[in-house]
Amino acid sequence: MKGIISGVCAIALLVSANTLNADYNEKLSIETKNTQFALKTIKTEDYISLCSEVVKLNRWAFYTSLCDQNYFLTLEGKNKIKEKQKIRKIIKQLNKTITTSKKRMNDKNFTRFEDADLKVYYSSLATKNILETILDEDFIKVTGGFDTSLFKEDFDIVEYGKGIEAVYKNITNEEKQEFALIRERAKEYECLFQI
Repeated sequence: MKGIISGVCAIALLVSANTLNADYNEKLSIETKNTQFALKTIKTEDYISLCSEVVKLNRWAFYTSLCDQNYFLTLEGKNKIKEKQKIRKIIKQLNKTITTSKKRMNDKNFTRFEDADLKVYYSSLATKNILETILDEDFIKVTGGFDTSLFKEDFDIVEYGKGIEAVYKNITNEEKQEFALIRERAKEYECLFQI
């Protein structure tokens, strides 16, 4: 019963994080032609405060998910499906936040907001990673989940997000190399069969 109550609290917190991430994505939409005007009308402190709130809520969502990483193992049937759908919606919103923050980090018009978007980007990446991981019940069953002792009070979600990004880049490069090797071997086999 305790696990279900804490799981419900975790979902409620994640929904709050999802709403704040949506607010972040809507604020100063980079795709609009009026971005310059919108940038002039918003106060730097307000925008940085919004970004800071997104990072804080991402951190809470991260910790809550970490503490309740076995939550889906306790659910069955329709409840499990509904809860997983909620998490997938949150991941979808996090993907939008990651895309938006990456665009803003590369846009010279957003430099006055210092590293606020960078922190949103990496904290969202870290939160997305843990949510995707806890959705993978097989991973949780086999490994027992994350070792929570690694995530102490001084844990920096931004640095963790940077590590996640580095892993994603390495996996992508390794996969590209493997695919190139497979393609090269396939060409060699084609030559053998043409003889």
